[in-house]
Amino acid sequence: MDVKYFRDAAGREPVREFIDDLYHHRKGAAAKAVAYIDRVLGRHQPGGPPLPANYVKALGDGLFELRPEHGNVEYRIYFTIDNRGTAWLLHATQKRPNRRTEQAEIDRAYRYLQQQREGRQQ
Repeated sequence: MDVKYFRDAAGREPVREFIDDLYHHRKGAAAKAVAYIDRVLGRHQPGGPPLPANYVKALGDGLFELRPEHGNVEYRIYFTIDNRGTAWLLHATQKRPNRRTEQAEIDRAYRYLQQQREGRQQ
């Protein structure tokens, strides 16, 4: 499966920026996030078996979350798969125990999903 980074109207790539920032503070966590992207999405064949449930959770309306962990810290990488079989990495965050914060991050991922569908990424 082809994997691409979503770019918002301001030219930002939220997932790439998240991973770059993570690399500067927690190299092992950044490496694990990139490995999950490669192993789970990069090697998945469209029409093949479903993505593994222990790594990926469907959130609805075509939004999924990739769920890497490192050092008892959980991360979420939100993505969608378009009709050509391309995985678009939309948003990423460190999971926090506060559900309100987590819901705000999911809502942001849905906004990016809408922008990606409307072609407002580059």
